[in-house]
Amino acid sequence: AGLKHVSTGYFFPDQLAYENIAAFSNLVRAVQACGTVEMVLLCSSDKAAQPTSTMGVSKRLLEVICQNLEGARTKFFSVRFGNILHSSGSLTEVIENGLRDRATIFIRDIHMTRYVMTKRDVTNLVMGAMANARTGDIWSMDVPSVRVKNLIDVLVAQGKGARSSIGRGVNRFGENIHESLFNESEIGNVRRRKGFLVYNKNTAGNLSRDEKQRVLSSRNALISRKLLEQLLRNETRSPLA
Repeated sequence: AGLKHVSTGYFFPDQLAYENIAAFSNLVRAVQACGTVEMVLLCSSDKAAQPTSTMGVSKRLLEVICQNLEGARTKFFSVRFGNILHSSGSLTEVIENGLRDRATIFIRDIHMTRYVMTKRDVTNLVMGAMANARTGDIWSMDVPSVRVKNLIDVLVAQGKGARSSIGRGVNRFGENIHESLFNESEIGNVRRRKGFLVYNKNTAGNLSRDEKQRVLSSRNALISRKLLEQLLRNETRSPLA
């Protein structure tokens, strides 16, 4: 368990440091002392790729811990999620709650983009990593991204809050305008493996130029409004996965 929201880390950095770093370090020591645990899976975030918030930094530190446990009997590895559609506290949930209450929906930047994943994507990613990962791996998926403004417009068009309005907010939490699934220092070691994207510092990458661009910035993986509407209706499989 850990604290995942950027706003939580902004207001309670000491608690986030304890929950996300100190508690995980205690878990690692306990697992190593036990000696019978087969694997430890860290659920990380795309915000760890190029962290600008305390939450992103904490997740990045946990990934580094996992990457430096080579030789341990237990496998330690990570998965990086994008924004999981309709999960607790997700972008879609926040927007739909505001639309339901006919409140003003604030967007911090009109150009802001986010990677999106369905719940099935997440399940497949976790199960795939658990079956095939090595210590130090970071697993993710080639998933699409959306403009936050377009996501709001589509949800309104679907009848979830026609009387709501959109306002310009302030980026007080230091959030990125665009996210990355992997960063420039990692991309040369990212490979496609069993339909997933896998980083390991000891393995050479094999991504094409287009694939690299999509995972380096969410502004390069944008889907059309039509595909976004389809994704929200079905929520079974992301168009790029």
